[in-house]
Amino acid sequence: MDVTLPPPIMVSSGLLPTGSLLESLIQISNEVTTLDRIPVTQYKNVSTMVRRIKLLSSLFEEIQETNSQLPPSSILCLTELYSVIRRVKSLMQTCKQGSRLWNLVRSEGVSNQFYVIVKEMSRALDILPLSLLKITVDTREQVELLHKQVKRVDSLVDDKEIQRRDELVQVMMSSSSKSSKSKGVIDFEKVKVIMAQIGLKTPIDYEEEISKLEAEVEKQAGTGGLIVVSNINNLISLVSLSKSMVFDKEEQKTAKDEFMDTYSQHQHQQHHYPSTQSTVINIPDEYRCPISLDLMQVGLFIESNIEFHELLESNFFNIFFSFARMITNQFDSNSEKID
Repeated sequence: MDVTLPPPIMVSSGLLPTGSLLESLIQISNEVTTLDRIPVTQYKNVSTMVRRIKLLSSLFEEIQETNSQLPPSSILCLTELYSVIRRVKSLMQTCKQGSRLWNLVRSEGVSNQFYVIVKEMSRALDILPLSLLKITVDTREQVELLHKQVKRVDSLVDDKEIQRRDELVQVMMSSSSKSSKSKGVIDFEKVKVIMAQIGLKTPIDYEEEISKLEAEVEKQAGTGGLIVVSNINNLISLVSLSKSMVFDKEEQKTAKDEFMDTYSQHQHQQHHYPSTQSTVINIPDEYRCPISLDLMQVGLFIESNIEFHELLESNFFNIFFSFARMITNQFDSNSEKID
């Protein structure tokens, strides 16, 4: 479900004096343009909108400095611009504070909301009487250029975001594929790359994303429908599982690397100073090869997710099949005796 924008407000000059209107415009423009961190999703739309409003803010400040009476048509335009900027602020806050994954999945819908706002800005500038305002030539030219730009806007969809979304959907679809090779298998390295591209790089980032997705489930439970809630729950499962697979594996690798450094120093000391007493290092079972029981300097995984020592890999299957052949021959021999 798309983000719900606040309805446009209608402010008449009788209720809101020109001075108060300009002060409100400058204040809300500053709130938008001083955004401390532009969200990764919808980055292009948000950054472009910030530049547009920063230019309009210069117009508002210059009008305020002249302290001259404004024509009624300009007051109507400024009122409409206040409504537009208010809607921009609300949408930007939603992009910044909401789930990044959910914003990515529905990037086209959010981009369309920015497009609607830009067209509202264009219609407001249509009735702005620049020739009747006491502003500098530079400001007038900048506003005219902005007006032409927003009138020409056709689409605000970021192709890079659509590509990321499609890659994410492809990863999720492949895990549920009917193919025996890919069914139930998720490419967590690919997921990790996609997550990093939208700013999810640490376990804390993943935890915060899960919390935001859970909040989105509650928000959509009443109006979004079962399909929307189910999709968000699937994202929660993906983030939770990815966090476990990506970071737990990295922590295990770090622990093993630290152990290998300690073990190497111990071996070096034993080799060069054999008479020196040193502590005995106990090798954890998970670092031992299941066949040789020696420390695995370099591990190797087979399809069953069992890790073996790489030096034994070439002989492993020969050993396995020799053992299987021996068992088979023994079984055949026993069968002959029974016969």
